[in-house]
Formats: sequence, C-alpha cells, structure tokens
Amino acid sequence: MTNSQATAYPQKPAQSPSDCRILAAEDNPALGDVISGLLRILGYSVDVASDGEQAVKQWRENSYHLILMDCVLPKLDGFEATRRIRAEEKSTEKKVPIVGLTSDTDQEKRKRGLAAGMDGFRQKPITVELLEEVLEQFSLR
Repeated sequence: MTNSQATAYPQKPAQSPSDCRILAAEDNPALGDVISGLLRILGYSVDVASDGEQAVKQWRENSYHLILMDCVLPKLDGFEATRRIRAEEKSTEKKVPIVGLTSDTDQEKRKRGLAAGMDGFRQKPITVELLEEVLEQFSLR
C-alpha cells in the first residue's frame, strides 16, 4: 500500500546499511524497541523519537535516509510532524522519504498521510519483511 516515489531525493544514497540512518517515530516503547532492533539486525543505524515534536527536532539536528512515522503520536501527531518537516524542507537541501505507519485499516488515515507529504503508508504489525519492503522501495537495501 504505497504510492509511487514521485520526488527525487537529493541526499546521496547510502552505500551500505551501516551508512544509512533511520528515524523511527513511535510512542510505544516496546514497538520502538522492535523497530529499532529489527533495523539494527539488518545493519542500519536507528534513532527513536517518542513523540511528534521530538521527531521534528531530531530531523532538524540529524541527517536521515528514511523516517518511519507513526500516525498517532503525542504532542504532534505523525501527520502534523510530517507537514512541519515538509514545510521546512522547502528552504533546505534536505529531502527525506517519510513512511506513515498505522495499526488500523482506515483509508482516511492513508489519504491524510499522503496529503501531509508522506511518501508511503504501511499497516502494522511491524515485521522484518515489511521493513525490507520499505527499505527496497527507497533504494536503501
């Protein structure tokens, strides 16, 4: 359930997983551990943000190859966090793929995510296969 990648990302692609840095915005500590653990097993560097404000702050301070954005986050939901990142990207050289994550099948959430600027949308549960698909989609695998 993803849309096509219509935007070119100017950041140099990672040469290997160890060169790639991913931000996972997830407020559930156990799920944040699952996502970061699976990505680390695959060889990627991962930071976890526990709310939308923290996700935007970490994006400002670091360079990421991908953001996995939970849609339901405290302080700022994933949609608003994505909108803020996209608005700030307009004045920078930064452009990072953002993939929305949700635990339900609500098509309205998917539409809201894409309208906010998400490049794709995936339904939980998080599995290694789901992560590999997302990494492949954005040429990070």
